[in-house]
Amino acid sequence: MSQNLNIFIVIVQYNQASDTLACLKSLESDLSEGTKIIVVDNDSNEPDRKAVADYSLRNGNIKFIETGKNLGYTGGNNAGIKYALENGADYIFILNNDTIIKPGTVRELVNYAKNHPKIGIVSPGVDELGAVFYGGKIYWFKPELEHNYNKNGGPLKSKNTYLSGVALMVKKEVFNKIGMFDDRFFLYFEDVDFSVRARKEGYDLAVDSSVSIMHNISRSAGKLGSPKILRYHYRNSHLFNSKHAPIYIRWLLPFWSLSIIIRQAVKIILSKNTAASRAILQGVFDYYRGKFGIIS
Repeated sequence: MSQNLNIFIVIVQYNQASDTLACLKSLESDLSEGTKIIVVDNDSNEPDRKAVADYSLRNGNIKFIETGKNLGYTGGNNAGIKYALENGADYIFILNNDTIIKPGTVRELVNYAKNHPKIGIVSPGVDELGAVFYGGKIYWFKPELEHNYNKNGGPLKSKNTYLSGVALMVKKEVFNKIGMFDDRFFLYFEDVDFSVRARKEGYDLAVDSSVSIMHNISRSAGKLGSPKILRYHYRNSHLFNSKHAPIYIRWLLPFWSLSIIIRQAVKIILSKNTAASRAILQGVFDYYRGKFGIIS
């Protein structure tokens, strides 16, 4: 990797110090004179905060930033991105703290991006429980996202595709042109929004299928399918559709919302998983009330 390039790796932590430390240790072989790590702590509990802060103090390549409150995936990463840009970053590697990186991954992703001028963002394959996905697919009027498990490396040809926020190597010019993550999402759908915004400004998205990382699905946000996560998904899917769907889809958004409300109201009346149904309704209402950011 060229020593003239400044590479910053941004990792957000909210508790789960054991995951963060394992991730940091897996990155040690990829650190060089021009590569630094920024760990952003989103107001973790004291033992987790201290464990990573102490580790960072012992490593001159790690900058530890405390936000003082939980800013979510979006706000935490934005704090790290801002610091990286202010300190001369050429490339910023946004990385989940619950990942394990194979040696040479950072170097390979930077070289791939550098050798493809039209590409603004590149991701590796992401291995979750032995199944590797390569970006994902966008479907309108769906509250969940779908991963792509076909090993097709290179630029993503379809406009209805996105790169997962688990690992994003981003050229600085992308942030300079489109800005950072939309804080209204807090978490979920923010990576899809970022991908679409980059593509709208003329940047290609790509997957480097020659490398993959291990992803241990995060425990910090809560169990997948839990009421709180459902609330985020339904609120943020509405926000995403309102921002990026074709105009005829956006005209139909209120009808999609109404169908969800009717379906979940019936489930509540029939006493079928009322906690999930109430959370879904809250997510829809949050969107129409303009209640974004963290859900407490």
